[in-house]
Amino acid sequence: MHGRQGSGAPPRHTPFAALSELTCVLVALSATALAQTWEIEVVDSAGSVPNVGTYTSLALDSAGGPHISYYGGGLRFASRDASGWHVEMADTTGAAGQHSSLALDGAGAPHIGYYGSYHLKYACRTASGWHVETVDAALYVGKYASLALDTAGWPHISYWDWPNADLKHAWRDTSGWHLEIVDATGDVGYHTSLALDGEGWPHISYQAGTPEFDLKYGHRDASGWHIETVDATGFQGYHTSLDLDDSGFPHIAYGDMSTSDLRYARRDALGWHIETADAMGDVGQYNSLALDASGHPHISYCRDASNSDLKHAWRDASGWHTEFVDGARAEYTSIALDRAGLPHISYHADIGLRYAKFVSTGGETPLVEPMVIGLLSVSPNPFTSAISLTYSLPQPGAQHLALYDVLGRMIAVLKDGFSCEGTQQVTWSPKGVPAGAYLLRLSVDGTASATQRVVYVR
Repeated sequence: MHGRQGSGAPPRHTPFAALSELTCVLVALSATALAQTWEIEVVDSAGSVPNVGTYTSLALDSAGGPHISYYGGGLRFASRDASGWHVEMADTTGAAGQHSSLALDGAGAPHIGYYGSYHLKYACRTASGWHVETVDAALYVGKYASLALDTAGWPHISYWDWPNADLKHAWRDTSGWHLEIVDATGDVGYHTSLALDGEGWPHISYQAGTPEFDLKYGHRDASGWHIETVDATGFQGYHTSLDLDDSGFPHIAYGDMSTSDLRYARRDALGWHIETADAMGDVGQYNSLALDASGHPHISYCRDASNSDLKHAWRDASGWHTEFVDGARAEYTSIALDRAGLPHISYHADIGLRYAKFVSTGGETPLVEPMVIGLLSVSPNPFTSAISLTYSLPQPGAQHLALYDVLGRMIAVLKDGFSCEGTQQVTWSPKGVPAGAYLLRLSVDGTASATQRVVYVR
């Protein structure tokens, strides 16, 4: 799955608004849970090294611990345990680490496919350290790599052959690496995402380039590769991410470049079914998909190129729900679900690699239900002297509205206290606050929250 954007192991606050109005979807608690929220950590800021935390791929171990591969002056690998985060370099040659895709084997050892030194490369860690191999030595091949492990622990990687504009598949066994062309029809192989079914056969989602820009899907069986066009309605398939359900049917998240929407396609015995998951603004970039135990999709993605809010969308029997997770100009998202079905997301933000985890302090798995609290209006934004906020509460509650900097430090409290239901208005003027970007975070009863990015200029 590319961008987990390609975590190869299928598992598996809020608006930074350039527009002044946004419907805020807040998370309400079920009766069984005490509290739930997103916890966000900075994993690696790496000082002067540029672009640290791009091309992230996330996988969770059997205990739910996060492991992340990413680019940062080479291929980096971060893992978290009870003592905190541990960061190491897996490959320092060339520009190694771009387009990384991570999976953990049964022993919890990491395997990574990636683009480095203009080739497709593969790294795995054993007790003796990191071992790096060149998989495809042709020049300029290996971008959009997506890796998955079969039941024996052997790696499979889908990737783009730039010089020939082909989609390729590589796999390893006891005799070494094997390479094959999956699709050579026209300009194909962008934004690949790979998953293996229960019999070990590969399934790949990808984008065709000029002139079609279609979303495509290929799967292999004993008779060879079978290729389908999933969505040919124009400029589809941007940042595809694929997962398979328990029946082996594919589910794909992708960006619709013609309408700037997040879209979702699933296949069953009747064929393909396509839905719009989020159409609010310019959304769907850097998406990553995982299915929960019930086969419901969860997708991490970004809002737009200029604001790049991190968002999370999920589907249940009642339809699609979306929420904002972080407003720190996110990109390169990767999602995984833990055994409780709670989402974890790695992503690149302004100051490096970040990790977000949805947590519940209740003793039982929470039932997440959306609660729309009306329309949050912020004006003007950017602002020079004062900012006005208007929002609506569907029921009485204790509110806490505060301003934070991009490092998460509280700068000012705008409102703190009980309010009745209905329309609320708050006006705030900064005093002694330097110009820059900030986050306004509104919480209600300590259990639901929404965040909006605002910019103060002088």
